[in-house]
Amino acid sequence: MECVIDKADLSKTLDLVLHVVPPKTTLPVLSNLLLEAKSDAITVVSTDLDTSIYTTVPGKIEEPGVITVPARRLGEIVRLLPDAPIRIRLEEETRIRIECGETRYAIMGIAEEEFPKVPAIQSKEKISLPAATLRRMIGKTAFAVSKDETRPALNGIFWRIEPLRMEMVATDGYRLAKIEKNGKFSVKGRKEFLVSPKALAQMVHLFGDSDESGVEITVDNNYLVFSFGETIVYSRLLEGPFPRYEQVIPKSNNKIAIVERAGAITACRRVAILSDTLTHQVQVTVDKETMTFRSNTPDLGEATDHVAVEYADDKMDVGYNALYLTDILKNIDGDRVKVRLDTPIKAALFEPVEQEADENYFCLLMPLRLAE
Repeated sequence: MECVIDKADLSKTLDLVLHVVPPKTTLPVLSNLLLEAKSDAITVVSTDLDTSIYTTVPGKIEEPGVITVPARRLGEIVRLLPDAPIRIRLEEETRIRIECGETRYAIMGIAEEEFPKVPAIQSKEKISLPAATLRRMIGKTAFAVSKDETRPALNGIFWRIEPLRMEMVATDGYRLAKIEKNGKFSVKGRKEFLVSPKALAQMVHLFGDSDESGVEITVDNNYLVFSFGETIVYSRLLEGPFPRYEQVIPKSNNKIAIVERAGAITACRRVAILSDTLTHQVQVTVDKETMTFRSNTPDLGEATDHVAVEYADDKMDVGYNALYLTDILKNIDGDRVKVRLDTPIKAALFEPVEQEADENYFCLLMPLRLAE
């Protein structure tokens, strides 16, 4: 194998694929990238067994071949090389020589036979979706995914697509984020997936700032496959079932508080400095014109801050995890947030005061019981 690649092209490609390479693994070949030179392009593949990225970079192929190369080491090398064409040549069985200008490297790779194969996809049905819509829906829900690996059904984003509606939902059992988009989607019947947030985050990175481009999605053999330009992402679907989240969404939260979003975030962060390091509990008191944030931790001290609020019901004291509350407030669009309340021991709903015409977004947050 021998090929010549422009440094800028290789750097851009490595920026895409290195995100999937696991930082630690018991399978050494997963720390490598697969490079295959054929025709007039070089295929680059990375995988952690659950998510795989397959992309191509243009180049001059002088001798076809395939090898796996240490991923992060290659990334460091390319980053520091001069802006000149890079020649990659396979010497002996697994020894790779890299040349650029006056710089020379010789590094050891691993034979390509040990690298996991890209899944074979048989399905012919493809779903086309706007990249901007996907990026927005992923960003609005991914923060609520559970990191508790003992609850695997909560470790992904639940994604449902219908001909006239698409929604994504994520929850960790304490908070929930749901976004629903109305429109026309090229799907037959109803499709439901439970997708790894790592794969979806990779898609967001792949889209960049693209608003006009479309993404093709295929589902087959327990894999979700995204095609975007010259890049394909294979994501192993997570095993469900996802919780029946509809049952926990309150229907009778009729006490409405409207608060300025930036002020609420700042006040919550200020008082959270003295909150309990385990529960991060802050007390939120909603009254006629004022929302008060308070923390009181015997070993640390106490803090109080206030923001203006529009509220017409009885005074209410509610406890919340400050980290969860600020996460939710940061993900609400607009300057003002509508908070729907019922009682201090029931979940609250947070939503934008003004929603997009074709969109419905809200977050749910469970309260913490306040000390008597």
